[in-house]
Amino acid sequence: MGTALLQLVNNLGPVHFWGLLLAAIVLTVTGFHSAFAHLSRARILEDIPTSMVRSASQGYIELQGTSRTLDGPKIFSPLSHTPCTWWEIRVEENTGSVRRRWHQVRAAVSDELFALEDDSGRCIIDPDGAEVFPMITRRWYGDSPQPAATRTRRRFGGRYRYTEKRIHDGDPLYAIGDYRTRYISDQWDTDAEVAELLREWKRDQAGLLDRFDSNRDGQLDLAEWDAVRAEALKQVRRQQQELERQPGLHVLARATDGRPFLLGALPQPDLSRRLRRKAIGGLLTFFVAGSALTLMVTLRFGF
Repeated sequence: MGTALLQLVNNLGPVHFWGLLLAAIVLTVTGFHSAFAHLSRARILEDIPTSMVRSASQGYIELQGTSRTLDGPKIFSPLSHTPCTWWEIRVEENTGSVRRRWHQVRAAVSDELFALEDDSGRCIIDPDGAEVFPMITRRWYGDSPQPAATRTRRRFGGRYRYTEKRIHDGDPLYAIGDYRTRYISDQWDTDAEVAELLREWKRDQAGLLDRFDSNRDGQLDLAEWDAVRAEALKQVRRQQQELERQPGLHVLARATDGRPFLLGALPQPDLSRRLRRKAIGGLLTFFVAGSALTLMVTLRFGF
């Protein structure tokens, strides 16, 4: 068998040999990276304790709860028009005649905000840049780039293949990312608000004079303008104090330091097992491709 393998490798032309060698190198590197990345994510999931929305500390945390839509326009998946909180789609065209060769013609992923809700409160999820593990993945076929909005969907055949992943309102939701509580006061510009209020008052000159023209000479002198500005500042600060009583807005988003941002429509233990299976698959790819690479180089060059 060894002689047959040696003869097979030596009989490969330079183009085929170097092509196979390059493919083995790529698979080896890809397998190692996949194993390391997925195992690292699984370890992070298992090591970080779960926090509650209301009592969570600022920074990189783990949350578990329920996926919820926000008030306002509903989110619909583009292919099946199903209401959801998150979606990802891919449309591929069969470019082969006998053997099916699928060429991607369209791909998109939702970046619309939704929420994670637990027993203590609600956190806004900004899914931009997240690695998402949905509960629902659907694949079907048709004859146009945009599937017809019908209930009948072919499971096989058709020139186009559609793949759609979704998370629905009410699905369990696991999330790990950068948690920040944002308050209205964080965006206050008192000077700008006072200036805007003064501009509003100036549009009603009669009312402004009635309130602040203390000597009734039909105009506002410097002392009276000081009283106008003091009253505007007092009103702005009173409004700010009322707004300060409102709770902050909790947001979970991608971490700026490059740590994984993960969303999963399944409990943390299930997600961890899925990541470990992917790590095992990457490790197997690494060993198989690495062995093939070593064998090819040894047989060809006699190392």
